[in-house]
Amino acid sequence: MDADAGIRAARPLRLLLLVAALDSLMVGTWAVLRPDGLFAWLQVPPTPDGQVLCRALGVLTMAHAPCLVLAALWPGKWGGLVVVPLLGRAVLAGVWLWLVNSDRVQPSPSALRWLLAHDAAWLPVFAAHIAVTARATKHA
Repeated sequence: MDADAGIRAARPLRLLLLVAALDSLMVGTWAVLRPDGLFAWLQVPPTPDGQVLCRALGVLTMAHAPCLVLAALWPGKWGGLVVVPLLGRAVLAGVWLWLVNSDRVQPSPSALRWLLAHDAAWLPVFAAHIAVTARATKHA
């Protein structure tokens, strides 16, 4: 039994990875094309450096999509790629958490909580996929 067949029981988890890929693509594209939208939502005036950082984080978030698609479709071969979005979303959640508790800028607390929840919500999905894939690969 190969690893891909070994995690067929985890089909909902694989579907969630495809949803996460779509989410990464949409959120990343929004950050790249409309960084002012994020600043407006956060109720913070945009700065040139902030716009560059927002676009860079958007490109990195978009890079999660192919990793997630490959891991969802061929988990035995590419399942480990889920580490990329796991670390990326963890870093983003850390940025939002830092901003919630920072006195340097005063963004909208409710917007930050939504962003934090959005990025942190994917972490258990990615961790579960890594665990299931590792277990299936080990027993293959």
